[in-house]
Amino acid sequence: MNNFLEPREDILGSSGYFSPQVDASVRLNANEAPYAPPEGLTAGYEVNLNRYPDRSASKLREEIAKKYGLRSNQVFAANGSNEVIQTFLLTYGGSERSLMIFKPTYVMHSKIAMVTGTPVIEGQREKDFSLDVEATCDKILEDKPSLIFLCSPNNPTGLSEPMELPERILEILTTYKGILLIDEAYGQFAESNFLTLIAEDKPLVISRTFSKALGLAGLRLGYLLGPSWCIEEIGKVSLPYHLGTLTQEVGIKALKNSVSLENQVIDIIRERDRISESLKTLPLEVWPSETNFILFKPTNQDAKKIWEELISRSVLVRDFSMVDGLEGCLRVTMGTRSENDLFIEALEEILR
Repeated sequence: MNNFLEPREDILGSSGYFSPQVDASVRLNANEAPYAPPEGLTAGYEVNLNRYPDRSASKLREEIAKKYGLRSNQVFAANGSNEVIQTFLLTYGGSERSLMIFKPTYVMHSKIAMVTGTPVIEGQREKDFSLDVEATCDKILEDKPSLIFLCSPNNPTGLSEPMELPERILEILTTYKGILLIDEAYGQFAESNFLTLIAEDKPLVISRTFSKALGLAGLRLGYLLGPSWCIEEIGKVSLPYHLGTLTQEVGIKALKNSVSLENQVIDIIRERDRISESLKTLPLEVWPSETNFILFKPTNQDAKKIWEELISRSVLVRDFSMVDGLEGCLRVTMGTRSENDLFIEALEEILR
């Protein structure tokens, strides 16, 4: 015990976001894109770095809005979708309001809620990690949370949420004041999304990112789409000049080249389906996925031991085996075809 000021009690007893960064030749643990951005995407910028960036990121927001048929005042951009979510919770969360999530889901939702002092109400998914529409709506009606988060497709399970669920939730939110946020970080890998539900008269926002389908995880750029009245309030909370000049410029250029970047999604989906079929031939439980990763569970061996054996072969996947609701599960991100083959070969050898 020292005489220095300690952090808040809820921070003191918590742990930070943790994903082991192990040195491995094949890194399939962080849901990153396997391909480097097109040559020249990050080169050739002539910017005045002695000057502050465009505080409102107006050109970037215009390009994002154009992509979705929205107006720029319906777009908020920040340093990755985590900052988007944090700014949203700083605006609409707090100790007097609650956030409902449905576990297991993206762990940062509850961690960011904790940091912003927003109490979390936990709903539970079915055994197959799906959400039952009636049970979910009943839970919302019972607790009446101010904020509701859905993750579609869900991380780390890979399933998209039922198409009718957001509409049902929005109907419920006509009976009391609340906002629904849908995290579509992996939306480009799915067959469907909820973008058409965005409207000025609906309390719905959707977060997306440049990190996954566009393959720009190192850029740290995410954005929120929603009604202008909501985006305006969020903009008041964001720090001044929070989005750097180079980030804005690369983001604009990436959007103008998004067709070639998103063509890579087709290759990733093809690899995901191929590897999923390979995994199903092994003694594993394999969950269907609409993302760039696959969740699986060994049926006759210890998952932690398999994870360690993979590392010994210089293959790194994500270990969820000790996470509540995901006991015994591992998750593999789709890499290049050769990386995926090395993963399958190593896993087959271990399971033999």
